[in-house]
Order: sequence, then structure tokens, then C-alpha cells
Amino acid sequence: MTQRLTTAFLAVLISVALGPNEFSAQDATERNLKVFIGPQVRDGFKDIDRDIRDLVNDIRGALMSSGRFLPVATKEESLLSLEVLGRDVTRTYGPSWKERAVAVRLSVGAYEFHLIGEADSWSESAGEVVEHLEVWIDSNRQRLIEIARTQ
Repeated sequence: MTQRLTTAFLAVLISVALGPNEFSAQDATERNLKVFIGPQVRDGFKDIDRDIRDLVNDIRGALMSSGRFLPVATKEESLLSLEVLGRDVTRTYGPSWKERAVAVRLSVGAYEFHLIGEADSWSESAGEVVEHLEVWIDSNRQRLIEIARTQ
């Protein structure tokens, strides 16, 4: 009886500590995982132009559309950070069809991983980045839960 009470108390305590917008301690699934999305920052300067700004907005929209993420205003509020590194046309097929690529750096603490989305449009490439992010999260769920518990 005491063991069950202690386990239940710990589960509630962890849930309260993590808040409703992080990982659930009971079922180990994410609910509105907080993500910061912005331009790369080097030496205190943001690497941003109109194209990067538009990509940030496209990726933010794809994050919100997935139903799994909650974009936040600062890195300090988030568990995951996405920095848009750039975009480029990677292939051209004839006069009207181009493949567009978006490069993003995912950071969790000191850990970094690059995600690249490629598609026919910039917004579709942003959606590809979010799909890659979802695969990464599913593969690293347990480690993310451990990190969320210490924050």
C-alpha cells in the first residue's frame, strides 16, 4: 500500500513539475512539446533575411499543424530548439520544376542534429523538416523524458 501511494505521489509530482505542455510521466508521450524556432545566431547576430523569416513562419505553422508541438518565444522556455540555417534550390528539372531544400539545426542542451527537408515548395520542405523531427522524437523519447524531468 505504501509503495503504491509513493509511486502515485511521485507520478503526480512529476506531472506537476513538467506541467501539461511537456511529456506525461504516466504514458511517456508528448503533448504540445515546447519548441523554439528561429534563425541561427552567431556572435550575438541573427542570421536572418526575408527568406529565413518566411521559413521560420513556415516551420512554425507546420509544427502547430502537427498537433504535437507548441512553439514558444524563447529557447529558455523550450525543451527543443530549431535554428533555420538556410535554404537552397537543390535540383532543377526543366524550366518550371525545382526541388527546394531547407536546413535546420535541432538542439537539446549541448546535443545538435541537422534536419533537411526537400520538396517542391518551401512550405512543403518545412513540413518535411517537421516530419523528420517527429521521427527523431519518437526514436529519442526516453532520453527526452529524462531531460524534461530535470528541467
